[in-house]
Amino acid sequence: MLNKVLRIGRSPYPLQGAIGSLLTLPLWAMWIMFMAVLFLRHPQAILQADFWGEDGCFWYADAYEAGWRSLLWPHTGYLQTISRLIAVFAQNFPLSWGPTIFAASALIIQALPPTLLVSKRMDDAWPDPGARLGFALIYVLLPNSMEVLTNLTNSQWHLACLAFLIVTARPSSSRLVVAAELVALAISGLSGPFSVFLFPIAVWQFLGSRTGPAFVRVIVVTACMGIQASFLFDTIGTARPQAPLGADVIILARILALQIFLGASLGIRIMLRISRSWVWGIDAVPLIVALVSGSLAFIALRRGNPLLRKSFVYAALLLTAALISPVGSGSEPAWIFMTHPVAGNRYYFIPMLVWLGICISLLPDRVVLVRCLALGFIVLLPFGFVTDFYYPGSNPTGFVEHAREFERAPVGTRMEFAVLPPGFPPMVLTKH
Repeated sequence: MLNKVLRIGRSPYPLQGAIGSLLTLPLWAMWIMFMAVLFLRHPQAILQADFWGEDGCFWYADAYEAGWRSLLWPHTGYLQTISRLIAVFAQNFPLSWGPTIFAASALIIQALPPTLLVSKRMDDAWPDPGARLGFALIYVLLPNSMEVLTNLTNSQWHLACLAFLIVTARPSSSRLVVAAELVALAISGLSGPFSVFLFPIAVWQFLGSRTGPAFVRVIVVTACMGIQASFLFDTIGTARPQAPLGADVIILARILALQIFLGASLGIRIMLRISRSWVWGIDAVPLIVALVSGSLAFIALRRGNPLLRKSFVYAALLLTAALISPVGSGSEPAWIFMTHPVAGNRYYFIPMLVWLGICISLLPDRVVLVRCLALGFIVLLPFGFVTDFYYPGSNPTGFVEHAREFERAPVGTRMEFAVLPPGFPPMVLTKH
């Protein structure tokens, strides 16, 4: 698949040779390479670490106040286990280390899915190792994904990808690896609502293989789904914002076209310019983009392999849930808010990956028009890679100095700590 794209005429495209060389690296070296790319995209997250959003005002603050008990506190309707686990772990170190521990943990987690993707255990699901490595590089370079880059709060989306790959991969022969993957599957399932959407995929995988490991995965996913569902039912109507949806067909087309079909290739910066142009103001433009892209997806799913179909179902369920109950729109109708570049970009991370997978799968299609349309989206990717490679820096909050001041302060001192991005509520700690 992807290897066919990496040729121009009869000469191998340079990237093909590079991918061939990278395939000889051991998995641990791949993992380090992926972390290095992610670090280069957002070095400030490690070198001048600050708490990001909920990392400070919820996870760390709750762990500081309640310790292990905070693991049982739901947020936005469900448990957020990975964020709270890291926050509890960080209590063993000075406060000034907290943001760095969070960012480093996020970096480690984010590099796990592409590492598993290039392992030989994915050979059955996706036999072409060169294509898998190419897609793993797309994963770490993906445009329009700044919200999920190197912060612990949104690591749950990468764990969701990891869980999907664990469910669809060939079982490991190592008991240690099997145990580690089941733990990762459980933590992912208890770090957001993703087990609800992974459940049909796990059952689908089991029905296709009828193996013991696949059945155990179904059990783990089912248990996580039951736990998260119990919290969702207990908090329904109170845990999530009640802003009007503002649902509309044209608005839906704008969301899909801007945030997924074009956003996956062109990235935030280019899409910001496009969204402000007079052409984008014509309703027919995003509608045509959405219809053409949807047609390509339909063709790919009819002809694609089971992995592509499973990933599409997974992404479609996630996106549907996000459209029904999004978080973060304030008083503005949610769907209108979701048409803005940057807004809610975490919701599109997995759908964008699946969309690019669809385009890649259509590159060798027998119909010339289909091939050309799919190739068009792939050819645009370098523009997004370049323009969205570097995460925009923010003014440091001076957290380390404030943390050291807090550590020297007497018991009972209450301090507020600014977090990123600007405008987010501060983290408030009372020394004990």
